[in-house]
Amino acid sequence: MQNIILRTKVAAGSWTVVRQVAYTYYDGVEAHGNAGDLKLAVIEDASGNALDTKYYRYYVTETGGYQHALKYVFNPQSYARLVAALGTNLSSLTDTQVSPYADNYSPLIQASASRRKSPRAWAAPAARAATVPSYLPMPTVPSRLAITAGATRPPKRFPTAIRTLSTRIMRAR
Repeated sequence: MQNIILRTKVAAGSWTVVRQVAYTYYDGVEAHGNAGDLKLAVIEDASGNALDTKYYRYYVTETGGYQHALKYVFNPQSYARLVAALGTNLSSLTDTQVSPYADNYSPLIQASASRRKSPRAWAAPAARAATVPSYLPMPTVPSRLAITAGATRPPKRFPTAIRTLSTRIMRAR
């Protein structure tokens, strides 16, 4: 998908473009992304002038993440600060250079026997965060016994996504 267009039509008049989003993808040769990973999402006005830009970086071959896993997210304000401070040649910038400007990043979480990588490990960048946990436990899932014993909802200690999923599973039975 290269772009999305938001149009409006008043009564029997013609369609008018209100906003559009132009997408740019990594080509597989460029640093910080695999072929097909979303690189930029540029929100444009009706004339094609850029209003906001979102920038994304991914794990390619680094340790601590898997290929295509999202590493950094730069929302419009943080992207503007990044470009103002370091320029527009984003491919030449290292992760160390850009990380203070990121809105979200996926910390390098090392797996151990008792703890695994958590997909909910997103945190504010180190420049703005007082502490970032280096290990996060995977949430436990309700046992088969709890589901078959007629439990109506899993305990509250589970993250919302797991509670919702397991509740749907229980209701479907």
